[in-house]
Amino acid sequence: MAAVRRYSYVLVSLVLVGALVGYAIRAANATSGLLSLVVAAFLVIFWVVARRHLPMPANAEKRIRRARQSTRPVMVHFYSDYNLGCLLKRVLAAGAERGFRGRFDFIYIDMNHPEAAGVARSLQARLGDFVLFDATGREVAHSGLISGQSLERVLEQPAK
Repeated sequence: MAAVRRYSYVLVSLVLVGALVGYAIRAANATSGLLSLVVAAFLVIFWVVARRHLPMPANAEKRIRRARQSTRPVMVHFYSDYNLGCLLKRVLAAGAERGFRGRFDFIYIDMNHPEAAGVARSLQARLGDFVLFDATGREVAHSGLISGQSLERVLEQPAK
């Protein structure tokens, strides 16, 4: 089941395009065939635009530990470039992340990387989770979606 969840975008895309191609062949209709190609192209373009495709930190746990010891808040995102939910969250969270560059440390953990499972376990995170730490390194939020307001709240919290 974890593989299905992790690769849901690929699976949904294949089923959708396969169904459209099957319909086009059965109907022997050129318009349906063209529609299949357009949908396939859209799905590929969306994937290329929405995916993170970022390198995983060499030692992710150490990187998170160091970031938590710095004076800036930290956001850790557990993602997969092949998961439909993660791709949609990426599009929704992109504006908030851009607005807070330089004021937050952003760390992205690719759940397809062998080291990611251990990092996720240590933070009790799952695929798609965002984990926020304040400037003192204390975990202050753990959610499935991030917004500019939630990042702003972390910045406004007094240091303890």
